Amino acid sequence: MPPSLRKVVAAAIGGGAIAIASVLITGPSG
Repeated sequence: MPPSLRKVVAAAIGGGAIAIASVLITGPSG
């Protein structure tokens, strides 16, 4: 796997995790 592709995959996974976490954190509290 090329390093550039690995970086894109890591960014996508990290961004998705942050988005999901922010939704879970802000959801219950409104």
